[in-house]
This record gives sequence, structure tokens and C-alpha cells, in this order.
Amino acid sequence: MPAPLRRPTFRRLWVGMSLSYAGDRLQVLAQGWLVATVTQSALGVGLISALGSLPLLLLPIGGAIVEQMDRRRTLLMIQLAGAVVTALVAALVLTGHFALWHIYAWSLLNGLGTLLARPAYKVVLTEAVPRDEVRSAVAINSVSETASLTLTNAAGSVMLAWLGLPVAFLLNTVSYLVAALSLWSLSGIGHPPTKDHHRLTPRVVLADLLDGVRYLVRRPEMLHPLLLTFATIALAGPLVAVLPAIVHEGVGR
Repeated sequence: MPAPLRRPTFRRLWVGMSLSYAGDRLQVLAQGWLVATVTQSALGVGLISALGSLPLLLLPIGGAIVEQMDRRRTLLMIQLAGAVVTALVAALVLTGHFALWHIYAWSLLNGLGTLLARPAYKVVLTEAVPRDEVRSAVAINSVSETASLTLTNAAGSVMLAWLGLPVAFLLNTVSYLVAALSLWSLSGIGHPPTKDHHRLTPRVVLADLLDGVRYLVRRPEMLHPLLLTFATIALAGPLVAVLPAIVHEGVGR
């Protein structure tokens, strides 16, 4: 077993957040098909991804904000809020009272939560293991997220065809609660740095953001992979987002 997985703190954090990530991917898959069925419009389906991705353009600012916050508590609050909002959407879908704006609102709120959750989780992840195991911990998380995305799209499609689309919203609610429980059980990680800790103001956030940009510019070995990842997502993301509408249109013909 890789060294990070032998540590209970890392295990609980990794399992909880991985399930939350898989739950989100499953709901994104389900609501894409749901909107494609209702609207029969690629634009309607693509709007889900657009609203969810729009806040992520500010992800560097989210990282600067999280730097001055308690990361574990931030993650915990985001997971609990996600559980409440997703449960409301699940109830609306199950009872047939949902409207398209409910799906779009969830996507936007999820994107806003990710704006803080992603950088917070990356920091907490590195604090859950000793310094010499950080690389292994990050690698395990990256592999699990990629595998989760692949398996969710494959097995999730079969499961939703069998059990129905609403089950995705219910499972995602449960995944948020599991992640919140795992974060609740942790202690001693995710606290804001006592050294150089400042009051959270726009000026402090901007200064931290500029420091991060200067750091990346001085290190092309980090900057170039980030730019390549951004370009790949920007090109492939729209196609994946509208895939349900494309398939639905093809089946209709």
C-alpha cells in the first residue's frame, strides 16, 4: 500500500472528497441528459457547463482567499451547503416540479463552491501527510479523480439508464454528507498560517495573487504544464458538455 494510504488522516480525507467528486460528476452526467431531453437543445445543455465553469476563471483569486482562511472548516461548510442545495434539487426532480433554472442555479452554485473548495482541498491534502509523501499523495488524488471521471461516465450511464436520472441527485447528496463527515473527524490540519496571517481584504488577496503569478513566471517548469492543462480543458470541455445533446439529437433522427 502506498505510504499516504497507510495514514488514517489522509485515508479519511481522500475517500470522503473522492466520493464527493464522483457524486458531482454523476449529477453533471444526469442533468446533462435531463436538460437534453427537456430542451432538445445543445445550447441548453452547454449552458450547464458554462455556468459551472464561469466562477473557475477566478480560481487563482479563490486560492488567495483560502490562504487566509481555515481550509478544513471551509471545506466542511461547502460540503454541507452542497448537500442541502442538492437535496432540494433532488426533491424537485423526484416530484416533477423542477424547472431548468433549478439545474442552472445548482451548476452556478457548485462552481462558486469549487472556487474555494479546490484550492482548500489541495492544501489540506498536503498537510495530511509528511512532507516527503506529498508527491505520492497528490499523485494518488490525481489518479483517483481521473479514474472516477472515467468510471462515472461509463458505469454511471448504465446505472442511470436502469435506475433513472433522479438517483444521481440522491447519491450526490449522500456523497456530500460522507465528505462532510470525514472532514468533521479530522483535526490539526487546514488551519490558516499563524505566521504572515493578515486580515482578509481585497488588498491582501491581490498582493497574494500577484506573488503567486510572479512565482509561476520564475518557474516555467510549473507554468507550462498549467497552461497546457488549461488549453486542453478549454478545447475539450465544450465538446464533452454538449455530448448528451449530440447523442440525443442522433437518436431522435
